[in-house]
Order: sequence, then C-alpha cells, then structure tokens
Amino acid sequence: MTYPKISIIFPIYNEKTLTLNCLKSINKLNWPKEEIETIVIDNHSNDDTSLQIKKIYPNIKLLEAKKNLGFAKAVNWGAEEARGEYFFITNNDVVFERNCLKNIAKFALKNPKIGVIGPKIFNLQKPSRVLGLPLHYNFYLGTFSMAKEASKPTEVDWVQGCGFFCAKRLWQKLGGFDENFFFTAEDLDFCLRAKKISTKTVYLPSARIWHKEGATVNKPEMIKFKYYEGYKSKLRLILKHGTVLQILSSFLLQFILYAPYRFLILKEKSTWPLFKALIWNINNLESTLKSRNFSRNNG
Repeated sequence: MTYPKISIIFPIYNEKTLTLNCLKSINKLNWPKEEIETIVIDNHSNDDTSLQIKKIYPNIKLLEAKKNLGFAKAVNWGAEEARGEYFFITNNDVVFERNCLKNIAKFALKNPKIGVIGPKIFNLQKPSRVLGLPLHYNFYLGTFSMAKEASKPTEVDWVQGCGFFCAKRLWQKLGGFDENFFFTAEDLDFCLRAKKISTKTVYLPSARIWHKEGATVNKPEMIKFKYYEGYKSKLRLILKHGTVLQILSSFLLQFILYAPYRFLILKEKSTWPLFKALIWNINNLESTLKSRNFSRNNG
C-alpha cells in the first residue's frame, strides 16, 4: 500500500483539553508519522490552548488568527498552507480511532472518482452511541434526514465537517469552502457542488471517530450565536442550491410551521435570530445569486 501525505486540518476556539485529546489521538494513528501533517487554526482563543500546543506538539503547524474567522474561512486558510495530497478536515472535539485514516485513505486510493468521504461518527460522551449516519437533504422541507445504519460504503448527500476527507485536487477545483457560511452548511454546500461535477460523496462505516456534539456552540453564552448563524447559513444554502419551488416550500415551512413550533412548544428563543438571518440574506441576496450562478457553471 502506498502512503500519500494527508493534512489533518481543524480550527480551535479555546477548549484546551479537547484539543489536546484530539492531537493525542492523531499522534496514535496507524499511518506513517512523516506522511501526516497537522494544521491547527486558532480562531483567536482567549485561553492558553495555543501555548500548550506549541509546548507539547512543537512540530504542528499552528496558524493564529487575529479574530474569529469562522469554520469555513479558518479551514480555507489551513488548506492554503497544506502540503498533503489529501485533506482530513475535522473539529478539535474529535478523537480518532487508530485505523481511521488508514481505512479512509485505502478506500480513497481504490476509488479515485469518489470526491468526499466521511467516517462513522460516535458520541464522545456515550461512546457506543452513533451520531453520524448516512445523511440526505430535502430542499422542499428544508431539513436533513439520517438513513438507516449501513455496513458498507453508502452514497450520501453530504458528510459532516467534523469528519470530511477529500483530495486536494478536488478542494482546489471547487475553491474550498464557501466562506459566506460562517457556521454550518459549508460541508453540505461543498458536497452539492461536487455532485454537480458528477463527483460522489460517500459514508464509510469502517472509518471511525468520536465527536463531542456541540462542545462549543451549546454553551449558554453561545445560544444566540448558534441560532442566528445556523439560520443564516440554512437560508443561504436553500437560496443557493434550491429550485424556485423548493425555496418557496422550505421558506414557508420554516416561518409558518417550524418557527412557531420551536417557540411555542419547545420554548426556544430562536424566532428573532431567524428574522435577523432573513434580513441578512435579503441584504446579501445579490452575492448569493452570483455564487449560485458560479456554482452552477463551475461546480
């Protein structure tokens, strides 16, 4: 088996313990160490995570931002600095199973026409519970669904950004992540653009990671941010990739059904962030439509 160089790329924002545990698991991967390049982008943390990385893992490429760039922009910066033939994009709250990289790279080498590959994702806090199953997106409903567990490679609409493997050549062809998705949807958007150039996205259950779901965004001080940025990205994704009928259907359901249900039944304070997200998308509609046309013409 050949061993191509793989760049593991992920942003951080505080969470020192999670970050160091992630790096520890990378250090134990069953892959030649000289063929692994780890790139960490610090999104302007206010703790000593970066100092600890420099101290414990001096060979890691650490990029330090002067402000929080968001996930997509931070990853794009890391990818620009990457030297690997393949990228494994992830989060700092992920722990790798020892053979994860080997299994996913072996599959990629045997199937060069497959563009994006995602591992099976387990809950870090409840290790036997599966978080990530094959994912599909319904633009009419504006929702995603998880399919039944698969024991073999399965084509999907997208794989999650905490476990996102692709060839550098595809990344460069599509121009990386769309940076207008500050939080969420950048991974689905990339996979949709890959599909437009007849490049498949596949869920690979033999590759495994453990992920602490919502480690940062589920904190009380991050709730407003999560709702606003999540809605902003969701509405933009639909505008960028949906048909006219899909846009009308998903927007009406979002505002007439989903939002009232979340406010009245679930008692979530998400209504105002939703309307703020709508206003942002109206103000940025021209750039979204340009991006839509570029995506259609260039993948």
